[in-house]
Amino acid sequence: MARRRVQPVDLMSRSTPTKIHMDGKSHPLRIVSPTHSVPGKKPKTFDFRVLDKFGPLGNQIAVAFIEFNSEAPYVSASGRAVSLRSFFSYVVNAKVDESVELKSLSQNQWRAFASGWFLEIKARKEITDVTRNNYLYDCATFFEYLSRKRLVPLFPWPSSIPNVKNKHRPGVAHATTIEASAKEIAAWPKQDQADWKKLQSLATNPSPKTDQVRSDLIRNIVRRHAECEVREAWYLYEQTRSIIDGNTTFDFDSYCREFETVSDNRLTRKYGWQRELSTLPNALVYIDRKFGGVLPGMDDDPHFLKFIYKDFGKAFMTGRFHLEYDSLAPLLTLVLMDRRKMNVSSPVSMLSTDLEQIVGGDYRAKWTKRRAKYRRLKDDMPTGSKDALARESTDKITAAQALLVIDELSKPLRPHAVPGAEDSLCLVRTVRRRVAAWRPLPSILNRKWHEFRLRSGVLSKLEFTQSQYRPTGAIEVFRETGDITKVAEELGQKDLRVTARYIQGLEAEATDAANTRPVQDALIIAAANVSGRPTSDFGISEQRKSEVLNAAHSAGFFGYNLSSSSEEAEVKVSLFEKILSGVKLFLFETTEVAAEIIAFRQHILDNGQAIRGTPRYEELWLPIALTCTHLIDSMSPKIVRDANKLLLERPIKYGPVT
Repeated sequence: MARRRVQPVDLMSRSTPTKIHMDGKSHPLRIVSPTHSVPGKKPKTFDFRVLDKFGPLGNQIAVAFIEFNSEAPYVSASGRAVSLRSFFSYVVNAKVDESVELKSLSQNQWRAFASGWFLEIKARKEITDVTRNNYLYDCATFFEYLSRKRLVPLFPWPSSIPNVKNKHRPGVAHATTIEASAKEIAAWPKQDQADWKKLQSLATNPSPKTDQVRSDLIRNIVRRHAECEVREAWYLYEQTRSIIDGNTTFDFDSYCREFETVSDNRLTRKYGWQRELSTLPNALVYIDRKFGGVLPGMDDDPHFLKFIYKDFGKAFMTGRFHLEYDSLAPLLTLVLMDRRKMNVSSPVSMLSTDLEQIVGGDYRAKWTKRRAKYRRLKDDMPTGSKDALARESTDKITAAQALLVIDELSKPLRPHAVPGAEDSLCLVRTVRRRVAAWRPLPSILNRKWHEFRLRSGVLSKLEFTQSQYRPTGAIEVFRETGDITKVAEELGQKDLRVTARYIQGLEAEATDAANTRPVQDALIIAAANVSGRPTSDFGISEQRKSEVLNAAHSAGFFGYNLSSSSEEAEVKVSLFEKILSGVKLFLFETTEVAAEIIAFRQHILDNGQAIRGTPRYEELWLPIALTCTHLIDSMSPKIVRDANKLLLERPIKYGPVT
């Protein structure tokens, strides 16, 4: 006999937990959350059937989950649901004594479950360390919330995996190339065929210079196709407005009186209503006046919509009145290519008041960066050529113009926006209902970007995302200026350490900067430079000196210009002069670097007592010890703590202090 499936339970519709009737058989627990649902689409549900095993506590946890995520985007809530299902499943499977109710579990029992679960997660090879830490964080934060509600006792969770770094997205120069058949290439425009030939020739010669040429070529291809689609979308919109404004023969009010009646809020049309609307100018005016310039959805007026699509075609009518996902994809592409401070979520999060004209005719954009603790960022943008949006123009469409187009095409949708989205700069709508405009969803934007590439000739054979424009810009600034502060300013990053890790991750393959420098050799070389003595006096050959300096300079160690060579770096202020004059030293903070510095300082203090007071100690070893102290003090407490733990596991041994 098939098991009975209960209906989804809307846990946000009542202030008290909804009771789920049990029939003694296993059944899924599906929880509907209006907060995370999209109007006009199937309601968003979270599958927590595992909570059936928790009895009444399971229902309470389900309610708490929806409450906990009420302010979070549905994507975040979905990720947390995956993490929690993983933990709850482990608890259910690991509970040996079935007679013990989960609500009566002690603090130590919960702690044991958490430790065992995380060990199991770490043993699964298909899960990366970053994802494992995300699982741990999601569960720990939610259980803190449960403990505040007194549903479970407060207990410590395992420590996260240290030194885990997200893999940075590479620049577009490293876009994956897919094979193209001769038939496919022949169908492309001539310019695409020529660009494809260039890309094929560059693929066999990898180098920083080649990467730059390939990056420029790919971006030019993207810009050409994006600008072409934006101009077509803008032309269609302006043409539609021109037809509507120029139609003086169609009397909308008389037509409605003759063919339409409204009874009990239902619209009824009389025979012959289609005749006058069978011409495009009349149909456009009717849509503009009747529906506020927004095509009705299938739930709003299905008979009219079927008639319009049958007479004119869906593709012919789409995009004439307001912003669509298809037109938004190339518009966002132009914004992200032009403004490196912005990521994909930046223009989507903007309000219409966040785009304003400033002195000189330029524009200023403002937005909120959620990942930077909701810090407000701004960017001043040139307006560009007035003719750039013209259909046959070859002028560059600037980011400001793309944002202005987004703003203009969103205006008809604002009166129909869902509560809270009325003032959004960027709005799209559902296909089911007219009165359901909302901010674009990341998942659909990703799909529309993929579709944009597929219809854009040579781009269909290049795999990369819109998010890769930002690291592309970072690499360019890094290579052009070698100034990490300029990179941080260009990206809108406040903490230089974040920028440093960003650049280090992007440039690791090209500069061999991913591995930590040998701290002892680097500090001795710096000390030798200050004293004016050759490094050979301290047991370091010229070849080794060159290797260490090249790695250190290209990675930003010692505060040198990031792109400079060792020869260029020699004319700059030395390490000790900077430290002793009170200038802040720039350094990559990692546990390994901190461990070497801590170990080396302690080695000097423990083994240098015999030569204290000698010129050798005062000129070499003491400055090195002071340098190490300065570096350790400038690091975060967590890095220092983790470094000390690492040293207990893997002690570092150095030669004698002489």
